[in-house]
Amino acid sequence: GFALIKQNQVTVLVNEAESKTTINQKEAEESFLTAKQKLEQAIGQKQKVEANFAFKRARARFQVVSEI
Repeated sequence: GFALIKQNQVTVLVNEAESKTTINQKEAEESFLTAKQKLEQAIGQKQKVEANFAFKRARARFQVVSEI
């Protein structure tokens, strides 16, 4: 995504966004653990890039629902 900051106003342009209320905490945790495991087991450049992207997305979702 992209962010534009101008005159104390922030505009964010992204392909996709989720609200905290739409993310299931258990599902987010399971996805995070699975993505972490796949990243650790990735072989080859393409697999590593794809696993890294999936891991970052899963981690972000898990962090959102895990905040106190």
